[in-house]
Formats: sequence, C-alpha cells, structure tokens
Amino acid sequence: MIQTIIAHTSEVDDAKVAVADILSQIDLTALKKNSVGIIHCYNEFADSGVLKAICKNLPFECVGMSSSYLASNSFYGSTIFALTVLTSDDCKFKSGVSAPVTALSGEPIKNLVEQVAGTSQSGNSQSGTSQSGEREVPKLLLTFLPLSQKVSGDFFIDKLNEYAPGIPAFGSAAATDEIGCEDNYTVFCGETFTESMALVAIYGNLNPHFHRVMVSKEKFLKQKAVITKITGNHLQRIDDGTTLAFLRKVNLIKTDAIDSSYMITFPFVAELPDGTRKVRSVMSATEEGGVLLAGSLPENTPFSIGILTSDDVLETAREMVHEILPIAEQEHRTILFYTCIARIWVMSMNSESSVEFLSVQRKIDDRADFLMSSSGSEIIPQITDDGKVINTLQNCSFVCCIL
Repeated sequence: MIQTIIAHTSEVDDAKVAVADILSQIDLTALKKNSVGIIHCYNEFADSGVLKAICKNLPFECVGMSSSYLASNSFYGSTIFALTVLTSDDCKFKSGVSAPVTALSGEPIKNLVEQVAGTSQSGNSQSGTSQSGEREVPKLLLTFLPLSQKVSGDFFIDKLNEYAPGIPAFGSAAATDEIGCEDNYTVFCGETFTESMALVAIYGNLNPHFHRVMVSKEKFLKQKAVITKITGNHLQRIDDGTTLAFLRKVNLIKTDAIDSSYMITFPFVAELPDGTRKVRSVMSATEEGGVLLAGSLPENTPFSIGILTSDDVLETAREMVHEILPIAEQEHRTILFYTCIARIWVMSMNSESSVEFLSVQRKIDDRADFLMSSSGSEIIPQITDDGKVINTLQNCSFVCCIL
C-alpha cells in the first residue's frame, strides 16, 4: 500500500524560503521504507533555482514535469510547485531519465526501460528483483514526456509498448501556458530535460485503477470519414479532398480566415482495429489545406469529430469523479489526475480556466487525497479486444489513476 504526502509552495524566487516551506509540510521521520517524489511545477521554478534546491534537500529521488495549472485538496494555482511523496513498506520505486531522444531511434528509451523495469540493476537501489532472485514486473510506470518538436509523443509511447509490453503506463507530456516546447521539461533529481523521458517504476503491493473521459458521445458529429493521407501529425487529406475542405463541408469552418484557437475545440476521434481509441486535438491549419494534430493517426482509419464545450468539460469531469470516488474512499487512496490543456483553453473561452479544477476539488473534498495537473498529452493504458494492455497517448481527455 502506498501512502501519500502532498506539499506545495508558491515561492518562486527565494530558494531558501521555498525549501523551508516544503519541508515544513513533510514529516521525514514518518516516511516508510521506500519513497519517491513526484514533481509538478510551473516552469519558472527551474529558472530560479528553486526546483534544484528543493530536490537537493530531500532524502529520495524526484521525478516529474513542468505544468501550468495544479490543484489538490488544499490548493489551486498556476504558479505552483507541488511535491507528491509516495511512501511505502511493501512497494518499491525505481526511477530514471533517458538520454535525449532527438532522432527516431528508440535506444535511449530502451536503455531507460531496462534500467527501471528490466534486468539492469544500475541506478536506484530499490531494484526490480524479488527476494527469490526472480525478475519482478512493475505494476505501474509513471511516465513523463517532453513536448518535443523533434519527436512526437506517439513515438515515445510506441517504444514504451515495445520495450515494456503489458506494463501499464500512466502520466503526461509536460505543458505550460503557451505549449512552447522550449518552456516545457521533464524532471529528474533537480535537473530539467527538454528531450528526455522520465519514468518511475512501481513494484509490489499495488492495484492501480485507471479511468478516462473525453468528449461525450452526444457531442460527436454524425458524419464519419476516413483519413486518406497523413504524414507524421500533418493530416493532409480526408476522403477525396483536403482536410480543410472536409471541415468546411461539415460547417466547422465557415470563413476563409482560420482561427487556430477555435480549431482545438473539435478533436478527431479514431477507432483503431485493435479496439482502442485515440483522440487528437487540432493545433493549427497548414498552407496545403491540411491541419497539424497533437499526435499521429494511422492512414485509412475511420474517425469521428467531437465538439468540446465548457459544459461538456465540466459534465464529463463530474461524471468521472462520481464514478471513481467510491473506489478511492475504500482505503483513502490517492488519485492522480491529468486534464488536457485543450480542456482548460475551452473553459477559458467561456468562463475561467480554473473552473474544472475547482469543481473537482469541491466534489472530492477530503474523501481522498488527489493531485490534478494540466497536461500536454495524456498517457493511459487501454485494453484491446484480445485482452492485451496497450498504453496510449491521448488529447482532449481527463484521465486519472487511483494508486
């Protein structure tokens, strides 16, 4: 069983004050045999040296990512440093970070998986070996990705499925306000990385539960179509015409001027042959009549388009919290939430960006501990038609893991 301590600070300039603030919220003498820290923080905490100072003063490794919006039972904000301490006597934690993934080579990811979830015993002394000497398989991989311009998030997750088959992964791609890749990073032991994956493998007595909501089925357009040409994340043609021609045909674009901020409100939802589903946000239009998606989709894949509204964001969030709370309450378990930055932008168009976070906070109250973060892309396992665990990268989703 994992116990959790969630500490936070809004002191972004004075490292000494920030360290004292965090340490005042953690009883280090009460930690169990094994511990690890999960960090979510606004990007400026790295620039000011606060991130490194806090990690230096903790007796365990810390892994995580930059984030623009955070909430827990007792706080909400944008300029926040949040530390979620996982501590346990019967779970072990093994963490690491990959070498930069700058080309389409999976070797850095393979090496990281071998370090934290394979036979390699280098790195953290909390290894993945049982008392009998047999190799243990992690129950969960907490996964943090950079939002890279050079390598898509799909590549990271595809390689994770290849090198750690059947092991569920949950996590997020880093995201700050502008989704500018230079401002987003993953974290390992106080250092930041813009091209590296970070992992925490959790072994032992853990039975994680995963839940995901996206756009309500009632919000799907009736028209279905097929992707006929896509290069990477550049969706060029749908059916027998350009992507923009299709969007005009279904009245999602009504003028010659293209508003990219509006396009994020209609995600593409693809049904894959293995029974899983991928959701992709539209980031911008291209001169060739295509659009750039926040991830790739296979060619010749049928898809639908959902309409993301502020009402739907709130309703789907309430539905999921209502569904998972009875599970989390059983042993006062901890919930990790990630909500896509697209959902936050939709809320800010019609209301306030904080509304979804505060709604979750009010509904959970003190019935379970939770940490909720904005997300560049959401990582969550799905079960295929033949019962296999496949880790997927999603957009426009609200996901959670009950530890």
